Amino acid sequence: MTAGLRILMPSIYFPPRVGGIESHVYYLARELVRRGHGVHVVTTHTEPGSPWKETVDGIEVTRLMSFGKHFLGWSLGSLSSVPEIVRLAGRCDMIHCHTFASALGGTAAALLYGRPLVVTVHSSHFLKLARHPVMRQVMRILLARAGALLSTSVEIDEVVRRMLPGAYTVPIVNGIDTETFKPSAARLERPPGVFVIVCPRRLVAKNGVEYLVRALPLVKREMPVKVYLAGDGPLRRRLEETAASLGVGGDIEFMGSVENAGMPGVYSSADLVVIPSLIEATSSPGGHVVRASRRRLPGRWSSRDNRRRHGHTLRARVARGRSGGRHQGRPRLRPRGRRPGREGEGGRQLEHTEHGRCPHGHIRQGHGRGPACLRRRS
Repeated sequence: MTAGLRILMPSIYFPPRVGGIESHVYYLARELVRRGHGVHVVTTHTEPGSPWKETVDGIEVTRLMSFGKHFLGWSLGSLSSVPEIVRLAGRCDMIHCHTFASALGGTAAALLYGRPLVVTVHSSHFLKLARHPVMRQVMRILLARAGALLSTSVEIDEVVRRMLPGAYTVPIVNGIDTETFKPSAARLERPPGVFVIVCPRRLVAKNGVEYLVRALPLVKREMPVKVYLAGDGPLRRRLEETAASLGVGGDIEFMGSVENAGMPGVYSSADLVVIPSLIEATSSPGGHVVRASRRRLPGRWSSRDNRRRHGHTLRARVARGRSGGRHQGRPRLRPRGRRPGREGEGGRQLEHTEHGRCPHGHIRQGHGRGPACLRRRS
Protein backbone atom coordinates (compact mmCIF):
# COMPACT_ATOMS: atom_id res chain seq x y z
CA MET A 1 0.00 0.00 0.00
CA THR A 2 1.28 3.44 -0.89
CA ALA A 3 2.46 5.68 1.96
CA GLY A 4 0.87 8.75 0.36
CA LEU A 5 -2.75 9.75 -0.10
CA ARG A 6 -5.24 7.49 -1.83
CA ILE A 7 -6.99 9.75 -4.36
CA LEU A 8 -10.13 8.89 -6.29
CA MET A 9 -10.30 10.86 -9.53
CA PRO A 10 -13.61 10.70 -11.46
CA SER A 11 -13.25 12.20 -14.93
CA ILE A 12 -15.63 12.06 -17.85
CA TYR A 13 -12.72 11.46 -20.28
CA PHE A 14 -9.26 9.87 -20.12
CA PRO A 15 -6.69 8.57 -22.66
CA PRO A 16 -6.52 6.93 -25.11
CA ARG A 17 -9.14 9.51 -26.11
CA VAL A 18 -7.29 12.64 -27.31
CA GLY A 19 -8.22 16.02 -25.85
CA GLY A 20 -7.49 18.68 -23.28
CA ILE A 21 -9.34 17.17 -20.30
CA GLU A 22 -7.83 13.77 -21.06
CA SER A 23 -4.27 15.14 -21.09
CA HIS A 24 -4.84 17.26 -17.97
CA VAL A 25 -6.11 14.31 -15.91
CA TYR A 26 -3.45 11.90 -17.17
CA TYR A 27 -0.48 14.17 -16.45
CA LEU A 28 -1.83 15.23 -13.06
CA ALA A 29 -2.45 11.61 -12.03
CA ARG A 30 0.95 10.51 -13.33
CA GLU A 31 2.80 13.16 -11.34
CA LEU A 32 0.82 12.36 -8.18
CA VAL A 33 1.82 8.69 -8.56
CA ARG A 34 5.46 9.73 -9.04
CA ARG A 35 5.23 11.61 -5.73
CA GLY A 36 4.10 8.51 -3.88
CA HIS A 37 0.31 8.87 -3.93
CA GLY A 38 -2.18 6.32 -5.16
CA VAL A 39 -4.59 7.44 -7.89
CA HIS A 40 -7.68 5.62 -9.15
CA VAL A 41 -9.35 7.21 -12.19
CA VAL A 42 -13.01 6.44 -12.93
CA THR A 43 -13.88 7.42 -16.49
CA THR A 44 -16.04 6.44 -19.47
CA HIS A 45 -15.33 3.82 -22.13
CA THR A 46 -15.19 6.00 -25.25
CA GLU A 47 -12.58 4.28 -27.45
CA PRO A 48 -13.18 0.84 -29.00
CA GLY A 49 -10.66 -1.72 -27.80
CA SER A 50 -9.81 0.05 -24.55
CA PRO A 51 -9.82 -2.30 -21.52
CA TRP A 52 -12.50 -1.75 -18.91
CA LYS A 53 -9.87 -1.97 -16.16
CA GLU A 54 -6.13 -1.39 -16.45
CA THR A 55 -3.12 0.27 -14.82
CA VAL A 56 -1.41 3.02 -16.83
CA ASP A 57 1.92 4.36 -15.50
CA GLY A 58 0.88 3.38 -12.00
CA ILE A 59 -2.63 4.90 -12.36
CA GLU A 60 -5.50 2.51 -11.73
CA VAL A 61 -8.20 3.08 -14.36
CA THR A 62 -11.80 1.91 -14.30
CA ARG A 63 -13.94 2.59 -17.38
CA LEU A 64 -17.72 2.65 -17.25
CA MET A 65 -20.26 2.62 -20.06
CA SER A 66 -20.38 5.75 -22.22
CA PHE A 67 -23.77 7.07 -23.31
CA GLY A 68 -22.43 9.47 -25.93
CA LYS A 69 -20.36 12.62 -26.22
CA HIS A 70 -23.21 15.08 -25.76
CA PHE A 71 -25.23 16.62 -22.96
CA LEU A 72 -27.68 13.73 -22.59
CA GLY A 73 -24.80 11.26 -22.66
CA TRP A 74 -22.93 13.19 -19.98
CA SER A 75 -26.05 13.30 -17.81
CA LEU A 76 -26.71 9.54 -18.10
CA GLY A 77 -23.03 8.78 -17.55
CA SER A 78 -22.97 10.99 -14.47
CA LEU A 79 -25.96 9.19 -12.94
CA SER A 80 -24.75 5.67 -13.80
CA SER A 81 -21.26 6.30 -12.35
CA VAL A 82 -22.52 7.16 -8.85
CA PRO A 83 -22.59 3.56 -7.47
CA GLU A 84 -19.02 2.77 -8.62
CA ILE A 85 -17.64 6.08 -7.36
CA VAL A 86 -19.33 5.61 -3.99
CA ARG A 87 -17.99 2.06 -3.75
CA LEU A 88 -14.40 3.09 -4.46
CA ALA A 89 -14.54 6.22 -2.29
CA GLY A 90 -14.73 4.12 0.86
CA ARG A 91 -11.07 3.13 0.33
CA CYS A 92 -9.80 6.61 -0.56
CA ASP A 93 -8.59 9.60 1.46
CA MET A 94 -9.92 12.29 -0.88
CA ILE A 95 -11.91 12.76 -4.08
CA HIS A 96 -10.85 15.00 -6.98
CA CYS A 97 -13.52 15.28 -9.70
CA HIS A 98 -12.83 16.69 -13.16
CA THR A 99 -15.66 18.60 -14.88
CA PHE A 100 -19.02 19.30 -13.29
CA ALA A 101 -20.47 16.23 -15.05
CA SER A 102 -18.27 14.01 -12.83
CA ALA A 103 -19.13 15.86 -9.62
CA LEU A 104 -22.42 14.10 -8.83
CA GLY A 105 -20.82 10.82 -7.74
CA GLY A 106 -18.02 12.67 -5.97
CA THR A 107 -20.51 14.79 -4.03
CA ALA A 108 -22.54 11.73 -2.99
CA ALA A 109 -19.40 9.88 -1.85
CA ALA A 110 -18.05 12.92 0.00
CA LEU A 111 -21.32 13.28 1.91
CA LEU A 112 -21.52 9.56 2.69
CA TYR A 113 -17.93 9.08 3.87
CA GLY A 114 -16.97 12.62 4.88
CA ARG A 115 -14.09 12.72 2.43
CA PRO A 116 -12.54 16.02 1.25
CA LEU A 117 -13.82 16.95 -2.22
CA VAL A 118 -11.99 18.96 -4.88
CA VAL A 119 -13.51 19.74 -8.29
CA THR A 120 -11.59 21.05 -11.29
CA VAL A 121 -13.81 22.86 -13.79
CA HIS A 122 -12.78 22.51 -17.44
CA SER A 123 -13.78 23.57 -20.93
CA SER A 124 -15.94 26.03 -22.82
CA HIS A 125 -18.99 23.79 -22.37
CA PHE A 126 -19.13 24.97 -18.76
CA LEU A 127 -18.98 28.60 -19.88
CA LYS A 128 -21.82 28.11 -22.36
CA LEU A 129 -24.05 26.16 -19.98
CA ALA A 130 -23.46 28.70 -17.20
CA ARG A 131 -25.36 31.28 -19.29
CA HIS A 132 -28.62 29.34 -18.90
CA PRO A 133 -30.48 29.98 -15.62
CA VAL A 134 -31.58 26.36 -15.09
CA MET A 135 -28.16 24.85 -15.85
CA ARG A 136 -26.47 27.49 -13.74
CA GLN A 137 -28.57 26.38 -10.77
CA VAL A 138 -27.84 22.69 -11.48
CA MET A 139 -24.09 23.33 -11.63
CA ARG A 140 -24.27 25.45 -8.48
CA ILE A 141 -25.73 22.44 -6.64
CA LEU A 142 -23.14 20.05 -8.09
CA LEU A 143 -20.21 22.28 -7.12
CA ALA A 144 -21.41 23.64 -3.79
CA ARG A 145 -20.10 20.71 -1.69
CA ALA A 146 -16.50 21.07 -2.91
CA GLY A 147 -13.94 22.31 -0.41
CA ALA A 148 -11.88 23.70 -3.28
CA LEU A 149 -12.85 24.61 -6.84
CA LEU A 150 -9.98 24.68 -9.31
CA SER A 151 -10.33 26.13 -12.82
CA THR A 152 -8.12 25.66 -15.87
CA SER A 153 -8.37 29.36 -16.75
CA VAL A 154 -9.02 32.76 -15.28
CA GLU A 155 -12.13 33.02 -17.46
CA ILE A 156 -13.70 29.90 -15.92
CA ASP A 157 -12.66 30.95 -12.41
CA GLU A 158 -14.51 34.27 -12.79
CA VAL A 159 -17.73 32.46 -13.71
CA VAL A 160 -17.33 30.00 -10.81
CA ARG A 161 -16.81 32.85 -8.34
CA ARG A 162 -19.94 34.62 -9.55
CA MET A 163 -21.87 31.36 -9.36
CA LEU A 164 -20.69 30.52 -5.83
CA PRO A 165 -19.73 33.70 -3.96
CA GLY A 166 -17.48 32.94 -1.03
CA ALA A 167 -16.30 29.58 -2.36
CA TYR A 168 -12.58 28.78 -2.29
CA THR A 169 -11.51 28.99 -5.94
CA VAL A 170 -8.10 28.84 -7.60
CA PRO A 171 -7.34 29.24 -11.33
CA ILE A 172 -4.47 26.99 -12.41
CA VAL A 173 -3.56 27.39 -16.08
CA ASN A 174 -2.63 24.16 -17.85
CA GLY A 175 1.09 23.52 -17.75
CA ILE A 176 3.48 22.01 -20.29
CA ASP A 177 5.30 18.69 -19.93
CA THR A 178 8.77 19.85 -20.99
CA GLU A 179 10.03 16.27 -20.97
CA THR A 180 7.73 15.55 -23.92
CA PHE A 181 7.29 18.94 -25.58
CA LYS A 182 10.76 20.00 -26.64
CA PRO A 183 12.44 20.60 -30.01
CA SER A 184 12.67 17.37 -31.99
CA ALA A 185 13.09 16.10 -35.54
CA ALA A 186 10.49 17.41 -37.97
CA ARG A 187 7.77 14.83 -38.58
CA LEU A 188 5.93 16.48 -41.47
CA GLU A 189 6.91 17.04 -45.07
CA ARG A 190 8.30 20.52 -45.68
CA PRO A 191 8.23 21.34 -49.41
CA PRO A 192 11.08 23.70 -50.41
CA GLY A 193 10.09 27.35 -50.36
CA VAL A 194 6.68 26.65 -48.80
CA PHE A 195 5.53 28.25 -45.54
CA VAL A 196 4.25 25.53 -43.21
CA ILE A 197 1.37 26.21 -40.78
CA VAL A 198 0.26 23.73 -38.12
CA CYS A 199 -3.16 23.99 -36.48
CA PRO A 200 -3.58 21.57 -33.52
CA ARG A 201 -7.34 21.82 -32.89
CA ARG A 202 -10.34 19.53 -32.71
CA LEU A 203 -12.64 20.21 -35.64
CA VAL A 204 -15.63 21.58 -33.74
CA ALA A 205 -17.46 24.87 -34.21
CA LYS A 206 -16.18 26.58 -31.04
CA ASN A 207 -12.55 26.25 -32.18
CA GLY A 208 -13.05 28.40 -35.27
CA VAL A 209 -10.85 26.33 -37.60
CA GLU A 210 -13.21 27.29 -40.43
CA TYR A 211 -11.82 30.84 -40.36
CA LEU A 212 -8.27 29.59 -40.86
CA VAL A 213 -9.46 27.62 -43.90
CA ARG A 214 -11.35 30.63 -45.30
CA ALA A 215 -8.32 32.88 -44.79
CA LEU A 216 -5.97 30.59 -46.70
CA PRO A 217 -6.68 32.04 -50.19
CA LEU A 218 -5.55 35.45 -48.85
CA VAL A 219 -2.36 33.95 -47.44
CA LYS A 220 -1.65 32.21 -50.76
CA ARG A 221 -1.60 35.57 -52.50
CA GLU A 222 1.46 36.49 -50.45
CA MET A 223 3.40 33.20 -50.31
CA PRO A 224 3.21 29.46 -51.04
CA VAL A 225 1.68 27.80 -47.97
CA LYS A 226 0.91 24.35 -46.60
CA VAL A 227 -1.48 23.82 -43.65
CA TYR A 228 -1.55 20.71 -41.47
CA LEU A 229 -4.70 20.31 -39.35
CA ALA A 230 -3.81 18.03 -36.41
CA GLY A 231 -7.18 17.08 -34.99
CA ASP A 232 -10.45 15.44 -35.86
CA GLY A 233 -14.11 16.16 -35.25
CA PRO A 234 -17.62 16.38 -36.68
CA LEU A 235 -16.77 19.35 -38.95
CA ARG A 236 -14.05 17.56 -40.89
CA ARG A 237 -16.14 16.78 -43.98
CA ARG A 238 -17.57 20.30 -44.12
CA LEU A 239 -14.11 21.83 -43.80
CA GLU A 240 -12.79 19.58 -46.58
CA GLU A 241 -15.65 20.73 -48.81
CA THR A 242 -15.03 24.37 -47.92
CA ALA A 243 -11.33 24.05 -48.72
CA ALA A 244 -12.11 22.44 -52.08
CA SER A 245 -14.63 25.16 -52.98
CA LEU A 246 -12.04 27.86 -52.21
CA GLY A 247 -9.39 26.17 -54.32
CA VAL A 248 -7.10 25.36 -51.40
CA GLY A 249 -7.96 21.69 -50.90
CA GLY A 250 -4.49 20.65 -52.03
CA ASP A 251 -2.84 23.05 -49.59
CA ILE A 252 -4.46 21.54 -46.47
CA GLU A 253 -3.72 18.12 -45.03
CA PHE A 254 -6.23 16.73 -42.53
CA MET A 255 -4.11 14.59 -40.20
CA GLY A 256 -6.84 13.38 -37.86
CA SER A 257 -6.16 12.94 -34.14
CA VAL A 258 -2.50 12.92 -33.14
CA GLU A 259 -1.35 11.57 -29.77
CA ASN A 260 0.70 13.83 -27.52
CA ALA A 261 3.81 11.75 -28.07
CA GLY A 262 3.72 12.64 -31.78
CA MET A 263 3.01 16.35 -31.39
CA PRO A 264 6.59 17.60 -30.72
CA GLY A 265 7.60 16.44 -34.19
CA VAL A 266 4.51 18.10 -35.65
CA TYR A 267 5.24 21.42 -33.91
CA SER A 268 8.91 21.24 -34.91
CA SER A 269 7.85 20.98 -38.56
CA ALA A 270 6.02 24.31 -38.50
CA ASP A 271 6.97 27.86 -39.37
CA LEU A 272 3.83 29.01 -37.55
CA VAL A 273 1.42 27.33 -35.14
CA VAL A 274 -2.15 28.71 -35.28
CA ILE A 275 -4.56 27.94 -32.42
CA PRO A 276 -7.90 29.60 -33.25
CA SER A 277 -10.77 29.83 -30.77
CA LEU A 278 -14.18 31.51 -30.65
CA ILE A 279 -14.48 31.26 -26.86
CA GLU A 280 -11.83 31.70 -24.17
CA ALA A 281 -11.90 28.63 -21.94
CA THR A 282 -8.17 28.34 -21.31
CA SER A 283 -5.96 31.28 -20.49
CA SER A 284 -3.07 31.88 -22.88
CA PRO A 285 0.09 32.77 -20.94
CA GLY A 286 1.02 36.25 -22.13
CA GLY A 287 -1.31 36.03 -25.12
CA HIS A 288 1.62 35.25 -27.38
CA VAL A 289 1.75 33.22 -30.55
CA VAL A 290 5.22 31.72 -30.69
CA ARG A 291 6.90 30.88 -33.97
CA ALA A 292 8.49 27.50 -34.54
CA SER A 293 11.51 28.51 -36.62
CA ARG A 294 13.46 31.51 -37.85
CA ARG A 295 11.71 32.10 -41.16
CA ARG A 296 9.98 35.32 -42.24
CA LEU A 297 8.06 36.07 -39.04
CA PRO A 298 8.92 38.00 -35.87
CA GLY A 299 9.64 35.90 -32.78
CA ARG A 300 6.18 36.32 -31.31
CA TRP A 301 3.02 38.29 -31.82
CA SER A 302 1.08 39.69 -28.93
CA SER A 303 -2.10 41.71 -28.51
CA ARG A 304 0.13 44.77 -28.08
CA ASP A 305 1.63 44.25 -31.54
CA ASN A 306 -1.87 43.90 -32.98
CA ARG A 307 -3.01 47.14 -31.36
CA ARG A 308 -0.05 49.00 -32.85
CA ARG A 309 -0.96 47.76 -36.33
CA HIS A 310 -4.74 47.93 -36.30
CA GLY A 311 -5.96 49.85 -33.25
CA HIS A 312 -7.45 48.52 -30.05
CA THR A 313 -9.20 45.17 -30.30
CA LEU A 314 -12.18 44.13 -28.23
CA ARG A 315 -10.01 41.75 -26.22
CA ALA A 316 -7.66 44.58 -25.31
CA ARG A 317 -10.60 46.75 -24.24
CA VAL A 318 -12.01 44.01 -22.04
CA ALA A 319 -8.59 43.57 -20.45
CA ARG A 320 -8.52 47.29 -19.64
CA GLY A 321 -12.00 46.99 -18.18
CA ARG A 322 -10.81 44.29 -15.78
CA SER A 323 -8.02 46.49 -14.54
CA GLY A 324 -10.25 49.50 -13.96
CA GLY A 325 -9.69 51.28 -17.26
CA ARG A 326 -12.13 53.20 -19.39
CA HIS A 327 -14.17 50.27 -20.69
CA GLN A 328 -15.63 48.56 -17.65
CA GLY A 329 -17.39 45.23 -17.75
CA ARG A 330 -17.69 42.48 -20.34
CA PRO A 331 -19.95 43.52 -23.21
CA ARG A 332 -21.93 40.63 -24.63
CA LEU A 333 -22.02 40.89 -28.40
CA ARG A 334 -25.00 39.73 -30.43
CA PRO A 335 -25.36 39.32 -34.20
CA ARG A 336 -26.27 42.44 -36.15
CA GLY A 337 -29.99 43.13 -36.34
CA ARG A 338 -30.92 41.38 -33.11
CA ARG A 339 -32.07 43.00 -29.93
CA PRO A 340 -29.17 44.48 -27.93
CA GLY A 341 -27.84 42.45 -25.03
CA ARG A 342 -28.38 43.08 -21.39
CA GLU A 343 -26.36 45.61 -19.49
CA GLY A 344 -22.74 44.75 -18.85
CA GLU A 345 -21.20 44.75 -15.40
CA GLY A 346 -20.43 48.43 -15.83
CA GLY A 347 -24.11 49.25 -16.40
CA ARG A 348 -23.88 50.15 -20.12
CA GLN A 349 -25.77 48.62 -23.01
CA LEU A 350 -24.16 48.06 -26.37
CA GLU A 351 -25.81 47.54 -29.74
CA HIS A 352 -24.60 46.92 -33.28
CA THR A 353 -24.69 49.68 -35.86
CA GLU A 354 -24.83 49.21 -39.61
CA HIS A 355 -21.21 50.23 -40.13
CA GLY A 356 -19.90 46.69 -39.67
CA ARG A 357 -16.19 46.25 -38.98
CA CYS A 358 -13.16 48.44 -39.42
CA PRO A 359 -11.15 48.24 -42.70
CA HIS A 360 -8.96 45.56 -41.12
CA GLY A 361 -11.93 43.40 -40.13
CA HIS A 362 -11.67 44.04 -36.39
CA ILE A 363 -14.54 44.95 -34.10
CA ARG A 364 -14.13 48.53 -32.91
CA GLN A 365 -16.16 50.69 -30.59
CA GLY A 366 -17.32 54.02 -31.99
CA HIS A 367 -16.16 57.29 -30.46
CA GLY A 368 -17.69 59.60 -33.07
CA ARG A 369 -15.27 58.93 -35.90
CA GLY A 370 -14.39 56.07 -38.19
CA PRO A 371 -16.41 52.95 -38.91
CA ALA A 372 -17.70 51.22 -35.81
CA CYS A 373 -19.86 48.23 -35.06
CA LEU A 374 -20.67 49.13 -31.48
CA ARG A 375 -22.16 52.26 -30.00
CA ARG A 376 -23.24 53.16 -26.52
CA ARG A 377 -26.92 53.47 -25.78
CA SER A 378 -28.22 56.07 -23.37
